[in-house]
Amino acid sequence: MIMQNNEKFYNYLIFFSIFVVCLFFTISHTLEQNSLDASLIFGGFVESPKGKSQMSHLNSQFSLLIYLGTYLLKFGLSINLISKILIFFSTISYFTGIYLIIISIIKYINVYNKRLISFSFTFIAIFIIELNFGDVDYPAMIFTEHTFGIYSLALPTLIFGLLSNGNIFLAFFFAFILLLTHGVLGIWTLSILILNSLIYIFYHKKTYFVKNAFLGCILGLALFLLVLTFHINSSGQFKVFVFSEYDSNDLINWDILWETHRTIREIDFLYLSKSIILMLIIIFFIKFNKKYIDENTSFALSGIILSIFLGSILYIFYKLFLEFLPPFIKAPMPTRVFNMHTYLSWPIIFSISIFILKIISKKIKINFKKTFFYTSIPIFIFIISFNQKNLTNYLFAHYDKNIGIKSILENNPFRTRIAIFIWESPFRKIFFNKEKIKEINMKRYPNSNFWQKIREYKTNSYWLTIHPYQYKLLRYGRKPILIDTHSFDFAYYELSSLNFIKEVIENIFNLPFDKITIPSFEKNSGRVPNNIIKIEFENKNYDNWLKISNKFNLNFIIVPSNWKIDLPIQLSNGNLSLYKIQ
Repeated sequence: MIMQNNEKFYNYLIFFSIFVVCLFFTISHTLEQNSLDASLIFGGFVESPKGKSQMSHLNSQFSLLIYLGTYLLKFGLSINLISKILIFFSTISYFTGIYLIIISIIKYINVYNKRLISFSFTFIAIFIIELNFGDVDYPAMIFTEHTFGIYSLALPTLIFGLLSNGNIFLAFFFAFILLLTHGVLGIWTLSILILNSLIYIFYHKKTYFVKNAFLGCILGLALFLLVLTFHINSSGQFKVFVFSEYDSNDLINWDILWETHRTIREIDFLYLSKSIILMLIIIFFIKFNKKYIDENTSFALSGIILSIFLGSILYIFYKLFLEFLPPFIKAPMPTRVFNMHTYLSWPIIFSISIFILKIISKKIKINFKKTFFYTSIPIFIFIISFNQKNLTNYLFAHYDKNIGIKSILENNPFRTRIAIFIWESPFRKIFFNKEKIKEINMKRYPNSNFWQKIREYKTNSYWLTIHPYQYKLLRYGRKPILIDTHSFDFAYYELSSLNFIKEVIENIFNLPFDKITIPSFEKNSGRVPNNIIKIEFENKNYDNWLKISNKFNLNFIIVPSNWKIDLPIQLSNGNLSLYKIQ
């Protein structure tokens, strides 16, 4: 009884620690989430004028993250606070998934402080070096503004962690949450879970998980249908990808010159080989250590094996036959499913290393604690060697060669996190008076009053600015942007937008759609640099702007105040200036 109570206490303590740590690092990151752009449009916070724009794509997206953001905005929560809520849930998903997979593998061997070992490794993996196996075609990220990218890997990490811990119901339920959040990874993960279940039922003759899996699916499916119905009733449509009304020559030029992710031909043999080696390691581990692995851990690891095996086949076939693939295959970027195991891979290898070390020390009768201490260091060095860049950036991000090692001690990243945490939390009122807070805010957000004045403008036309101000214009100025000059790689979501993108590039930026526009670059990668925009904007006269205004329903331009634009200035704060066309 006492042992059981102690187990419960330590479990509660660990998960409370996970909650606190994730909360701290969430608050200490200031990353506005880009899913809120779609939330602002879906919720009617930003008007949708007549005519084509990049907002048309945002308005048709289907994701639980968008609806969550919309209702939190309607409750009056700020962009910053909602962003932190979204980051918190993704971070705790990563942490919980990795922690559970480690503890599940080593729990049946007699290792002292196994919870602490699992917690410590997970902490370092996530918050120090963002440890992962690599990525293909789409980056693997933990702390970033790309909400959908974060959740596409955070939730699968959580799902397989839950599976390994025996939380079958929650694992299958969260698979539907993933489907509502990120369709491609949701379909993939659900397919892996179902296929893995069928293998266990008909090949291994095991059905212990069926009841909970079925209940998780039923509840998850009910939620999915409820959200889908809500989306259709609210938007009057349901479209994921639209493949009509496009010019095939424009699509060829887009693929060759502008597409960022879907037309990478090179095979990442390093990531592929590491993944295959991991798959073989897991297979041998399950085969020869059955008495030390419970059914839940085996079930989860089998799912990861299945995902790596099928994902590698899909990845290779996609690369080999890329030029023959139709748009509906390329649109969902199917190769990104091969990233699903990236944050689980090193934790699994680390756990298996501890497991093997324990077995060896038992057989040759040596002290495990000493052996673990002396071998864990080279194991850790071996693991981080594959992520040396992340560790180097963490340690030397604030290094000043003129000051030396003292610059790291005084300006190390963890100290920075503490400083940001204090500032972003209510604790700042303890450390700073009102005048100091106002002074710091003016330095951090020099254009805040400018965006507030922009918000007061009434208009039924589109606005245009450059990077990085497009996000502030939409989120704080609450004005509809014609196009995001830094990232307009949305063509495959709605191929009819190809003609719109082409016309914007050729008419507004005066660039050829079918040629390289950035010297020394192999691709334009769905963006136009600010230096090129500056040249083109300053070369336009009023008549040029008038034609653009009539063609695109574009009436307002915001650029840096030192740009010379042949338009009347409406507003300026010394940093940015607002010009009106008509």
